[in-house]
Amino acid sequence: MTDNATLTIINNEKTVYYYGVICESIAEAASLLHPSYWEIPIGKKMILENWTKILIRYSEDIMLIRVNGSRNFIQIAN
Repeated sequence: MTDNATLTIINNEKTVYYYGVICESIAEAASLLHPSYWEIPIGKKMILENWTKILIRYSEDIMLIRVNGSRNFIQIAN
């Protein structure tokens, strides 16, 4: 597991930074994110804990996590 990674997303001339971890497998990331959340379709989001946590499946191997305004991510590296 690689910690303190940065993901930069540039969209319509806006740059957004997410901070997080890169794991080798969904099993390795299980302590951070329940494995069943990886079943969220790409491009969809799941709202948890009364809008305080939002999961967004950004791509096949990246999950974006918004918690109380902070931007985090978990990536599964091949």
